[in-house]
Amino acid sequence: RNNASLLEVIPDVSCQNKLAGKMDGVSISQTTGVPGGNVNIRIRGTGSISGGNDPLIVIDGFPVSNDNNSASTQGSRQGSTNVSENSQNPLSTLNPNDIQSVQVLKDAAAAAIYGSRGANGVIIITTKKGVEGKPTFSFNTSTGIQQVSKTYDMMDAYEYAEQNYIARLNAGTLGGYPDELLPYLNDEPGLTNTDWQDELFRAAVVQNYDISIKGGNKKTKYYVSGSYVNQEGIILGSGFKRYTLRVNLDTQLSDKLKIGVNLNTSLGISDLVPAENPYFVDGVINLALLSIPTESVYNPDGSFNYNQNSAAGSGPFVNPIAIATLYQDELKQARALIGSYLEYGFNENLKFRTQLGLDFGNWKRAIYR
Repeated sequence: RNNASLLEVIPDVSCQNKLAGKMDGVSISQTTGVPGGNVNIRIRGTGSISGGNDPLIVIDGFPVSNDNNSASTQGSRQGSTNVSENSQNPLSTLNPNDIQSVQVLKDAAAAAIYGSRGANGVIIITTKKGVEGKPTFSFNTSTGIQQVSKTYDMMDAYEYAEQNYIARLNAGTLGGYPDELLPYLNDEPGLTNTDWQDELFRAAVVQNYDISIKGGNKKTKYYVSGSYVNQEGIILGSGFKRYTLRVNLDTQLSDKLKIGVNLNTSLGISDLVPAENPYFVDGVINLALLSIPTESVYNPDGSFNYNQNSAAGSGPFVNPIAIATLYQDELKQARALIGSYLEYGFNENLKFRTQLGLDFGNWKRAIYR
């Protein structure tokens, strides 16, 4: 089945997100909420408990690696983020507008030509080629907004002071009631009332630009494209950028001999924030839920306020806005998929074709806390 038309329905930064829920028997789910994060692709469910379940991905006739183990290094316990969950699979490195067709092989007989690698199914991607004629330019752009659909309903500062009073009254410890909360019991105006979730989450802008040119003559046809994606995260300090360049070149050297080169390079830059970290030290979502509404984000001089204690007495907790703003965790992922082929036609019914490909990946991560 050709699913290329499905890619044009909704703008998105990755083709796998566009295909999610649109192909029978294929499950596509994002494993993390991190911008540009990796996804799980399963064809007809999970086939192995301990073995791999990822389908084989073939791009322009070349099977490419879907192994992200080289990027699975973790940082320190405090604020570590598993890079394997944020690493790009081959589909993440493609510009969706470069794809001509998508074919899924589910049956064992259909995937048998790829051997054991095709045991979990095969996804075949064919990218756009040049056509004979004058150069044709194409430019596409899209902009969108992402935001949290729902946040937890938390106590405001006045409710917090009231519940603190009731708890101490029931426990017989009113003598230890904090003096700084007394103005809240009197409902005095102008007091600090911080909504930490509102401070942490934001309306995030997603921008996508791509340009392409295609053309050629009877002997040589070309397709060249470039794209830029800038996806802000809904959590302060997080984001993802991707740059891609594609060159497809086909040349008819003679009536029988044809050669071609396919080049796809991409650079993904992720600004990571320890949002999903379960530890109280650096997990900014947990910290936002545990932070006290009577404390401000900033001190009067503009510096971050670190003077907050938990209602349970297990604090103090670090200011989550400070973590999201000052924490530096950058993951760079560069990948190059290079393929070439040589095709010789003995006659209309018999052709010989040989292919050579290179899949090169490089990951670099820098953390400063």
